[in-house]
Amino acid sequence: MITVFRYGFSQFATRQPARQFKTNKRIGFLGAGQMAQAIAIGLQQSKSVEGEQIALCDKTANAFPNYKKFGFQMIPCGKELVDRSQILFLCVKPSDFESAFQTVVPLDPRKMYVSIAAGITLQHMFTLAGEKMESSKSKMIQLMPNTPCLVGEGAGAFLAAPSLTTDEIEEFKNLLRSSMPILEQVDSTKQMDAVTGVAGSGPAYIFTIAEAMAEAGVKQGLPWNLSLRLALQTIKGSAVILQNTGDHPAVLKMKVCSPGGTTAAALHELDNGSFRATLMNAVEAATLKASTL
Repeated sequence: MITVFRYGFSQFATRQPARQFKTNKRIGFLGAGQMAQAIAIGLQQSKSVEGEQIALCDKTANAFPNYKKFGFQMIPCGKELVDRSQILFLCVKPSDFESAFQTVVPLDPRKMYVSIAAGITLQHMFTLAGEKMESSKSKMIQLMPNTPCLVGEGAGAFLAAPSLTTDEIEEFKNLLRSSMPILEQVDSTKQMDAVTGVAGSGPAYIFTIAEAMAEAGVKQGLPWNLSLRLALQTIKGSAVILQNTGDHPAVLKMKVCSPGGTTAAALHELDNGSFRATLMNAVEAATLKASTL
């Protein structure tokens, strides 16, 4: 089933998950930017929660003008949001995190706190809370989503505090399954930084590739709209083949090539331009930046 909704900068469609998950917990979002909206709408669209269970706040006026359409509440940031929320998503910019976090402490061990701020480690959150992660009963999670959450096709990972039980972690994964079909638990900050490099920043790499392919088509005489549609469907279809076959990308790449053919000539040019090395360097740069934020 496909549900279409409109908000932010465009129109999106999200698919409903196969398994139904339901919770009666109240969910809050400290920050109501694009990612917070994507997660909140994914929860409401999947029927995991009812709209009235979700409340958001943002320091920017009119950050989420369509919130009423989904049955959400917009309330002032501070004690009211923190007190009502049993699961609280911290969706502020990394530069604003420390000041925003002060509205959350002291932490309540009955609640779950989820941060999506890039570069803010789980250990740093516990330090800000004045607690030792190893002995704390506070339930905090560091989450790295990506923008395909906007269409129910997100991918990412999370790092959980030792205090969370297996059941609580499973509940968290089920909660986000509607917007993030791929959500894996990792066991170190280093791995979280790598997830940022691959998945968090990854959509920008794909958008750049799509733009370049479409512009190249225009250079060769195609209308822009046709060239872009061809590029997008090619990227989408290729991703589906990768997912469905389970074959190594190199194997599938060679299946497109024929001796002396057009694809072989194109791949030769990609190698001449160090395409693979440049893309790997981009992932490494994003990973390094995440570790230094």
